Amino acid sequence: MKKNKIFILVAIMCLIVTVIVLFLSNYRIKNDWKKVNIKNNCYYETTVLKIDLDGDNLKEEVNLKMSENYISINYINYSLNNYSENQNFTANQYCIVDLNEDGLLDIIYKTSSMMILPATNKYTIYNFNNNNLKEIGTISIIGNMPDEIYVKGNIIKFDYWPSGSPRDYTEKIEYELKV
Repeated sequence: MKKNKIFILVAIMCLIVTVIVLFLSNYRIKNDWKKVNIKNNCYYETTVLKIDLDGDNLKEEVNLKMSENYISINYINYSLNNYSENQNFTANQYCIVDLNEDGLLDIIYKTSSMMILPATNKYTIYNFNNNNLKEIGTISIIGNMPDEIYVKGNIIKFDYWPSGSPRDYTEKIEYELKV
């Protein structure tokens, strides 16, 4: 009888320790910065993709427009935020990646200023959900976003080398996505 009580006590203690370890490891994972590679998911103008943007297991047809301020998803045109309608800006890159692991692919739309010196790059981030394209963030920098950024929850951060600066000088960006 005494052996059974000891066995039950040991089993309960093991179960408690296992639950604590699982909780702490899950807590640690959610609070660590995750590296996201953007470079492998970037496309240039005039590309047509068949990709599941909204996690419904159906591929949308995405037509990335050339030097326009809209993209076409399933033959519907969605307007993209741009610097200004009356200035000469060009859209030259789209990166499509799930930044915050919410099951929705984020579209990072890069526009570059041709009239402001030094040239400024603007990254506008969108989600496509329920047949709507929603802006969830905008970052403007004098320089290029690096190939890899770090994400924790809805916060993204990265270091970049500003155009025209000494090579050893970097700027730090930390931005919270509005999702």
